Amino acid sequence: MTKKKVRSVFWVVSTHVLTTGFAMPVVAGTIGLAVLTGVQPSPVVAFLILLVFQTFGYIGGASYSLSYLRKVALIKNPVACVKPSIITFALLAVIGFAVNVASLVIQPRHEINLIAGIIGLVAFYAVICFAFDKITRQGFSQMEPHTTEA
Repeated sequence: MTKKKVRSVFWVVSTHVLTTGFAMPVVAGTIGLAVLTGVQPSPVVAFLILLVFQTFGYIGGASYSLSYLRKVALIKNPVACVKPSIITFALLAVIGFAVNVASLVIQPRHEINLIAGIIGLVAFYAVICFAFDKITRQGFSQMEPHTTEA
């Protein structure tokens, strides 16, 4: 078993956000693409299926990240990690949203109606940001603060 180490807020926040906002969604997206390759649905259905897989990746990633942090990190003030985590995740979500909208605009070959695609992305990013906020607040507030043993 991994021995717990005292970790800084920066380390905890960066680990949480990278696990939630990058690592787990990549895994979910890869699984989603594999499913799509086997099923080969219409472009609109493929877009929606991929968003569903990504949603589970983000939500599952937030829960997994907090579980991992509980196992390996001693955090002096876990609640201090909430606000920076949410702000960082939101900034990355805005960037992701912009890139995805640009992809829909630049590559119209997706055969997805631009307005419907943007509405789908708005709903997707709203769900993952809301879920990340709720899971992160709840997870860090339930963690025991690390106290220095004399």
